Amino acid sequence: MSVKTDNKLKFKISRGVKTSLILSAFIMSTQAIGKSSPYLVNVLDGNYTTNSDIVNNSTTSEVGGIGVYSNDIIITNKHSIDVNTSAENRNAYGIKITTSVASDIKVLNDGDIETNASGDSSRASAISSYQLNNSTISNTETITAIAEYATGIETGDLINSTISNYKTIKVNGYRTNGIRVDDLDNSTISNSGLISIEGNYVVLGIIADSLTDSNITNSGSIIVKENIPLSVGIVVADGGSGYITNSGTITAQKTIWTYGFNGDIINTQTGILNGHIYAGSSNFLNEGEMNIPISQIISDEIKGEVGPDISEVKNFTQTAKGTLGIKLDIDDEGKGKYSNINVYNKAKLADGTTI
Repeated sequence: MSVKTDNKLKFKISRGVKTSLILSAFIMSTQAIGKSSPYLVNVLDGNYTTNSDIVNNSTTSEVGGIGVYSNDIIITNKHSIDVNTSAENRNAYGIKITTSVASDIKVLNDGDIETNASGDSSRASAISSYQLNNSTISNTETITAIAEYATGIETGDLINSTISNYKTIKVNGYRTNGIRVDDLDNSTISNSGLISIEGNYVVLGIIADSLTDSNITNSGSIIVKENIPLSVGIVVADGGSGYITNSGTITAQKTIWTYGFNGDIINTQTGILNGHIYAGSSNFLNEGEMNIPISQIISDEIKGEVGPDISEVKNFTQTAKGTLGIKLDIDDEGKGKYSNINVYNKAKLADGTTI
């Protein structure tokens, strides 16, 4: 395994002269990296496990904790990674897979990761990659990202791969995502822990551009700040096929929002959805609890009013064990306000349905 690090351990090189590991590793890794790296640890080949905390701070440049430069590798973090930059238009990464098409990689995070990029137009991500093939990202501790553009876990296309959150993802900023990927192809994103998203403009729990024979599942909690222009628990932005399954709790302005997604959305008996459903091309099965808020106009400080929040699906089926929560209220002028769900094709409510 080749690793560049700043741990100032000593060892002997071939001529018997002692030198610091930082210098020797830099010599060893210059050709492979090709330029000065922003990462405190650079893994060039072989598996790597952290043996101490990683702290990397800068006021002038991009910073990172661990940079990964090869395929067929396992990265295991068992310590804390704390990365901060205050420079404008610079990024902060906890673990970054740098190869443009990565394959057979496992990132197993069992330590806290915190990334903070406080400069204007800056980005922060706890775990980041380009395209991933036959790979796994797993989080079993707390990861945090704070920046104008902040994401907990992000990748390009996800092919025959999985991303799993078992513990906590916290994100705060202007445009924020808990888990963000491009296209899913025979892949799965799952959350059985907590995804907590704060922000001021666009705040999303899990977002994928499209699904092809893929799944997004939530058995934990996704909590997204409400009453802002775009607050969504799970987003599929550009169609596809597969399943979105909720057996946990999602709370957001829109709990699920899909465009052109021809797959199935299932809210199981233990599932709770607090917010609108916007899925005009999808089949929706409710076996659990849906609480649809009263439609309202959401305002944008830049664009003004951006239209009402409403709920809509292509086909809606509710079992007898499911609950469909509809709200009714009276405004100051004595006019009735209510929530509703628009069904474009077929609606089927089982006998004994609770509304």
